[in-house]
Amino acid sequence: MSPAEIVQLIKEKFPSVILQEDLVSLEPNITVNRDEWRPLALFLRDDALLEFKALMCLSGMDYKKDLGVVYHLHSMTKMHR
Repeated sequence: MSPAEIVQLIKEKFPSVILQEDLVSLEPNITVNRDEWRPLALFLRDDALLEFKALMCLSGMDYKKDLGVVYHLHSMTKMHR
């Protein structure tokens, strides 16, 4: 599944969760609303099309105005990140 397809699934289930997306960089990524992170994480793990069950890396980030967390997720069964 492509990053664009994954983002589309997320938008269908959680219309307001994505604050920013970058699907063209070497590491496609999204920035999400922290208040909706837990339900999104459960969806990413449990949805049969996604199965993001491996946490590759967890990093704390200092964005100068805010602190943040970066999760690098992987689905070993679906082979997408």
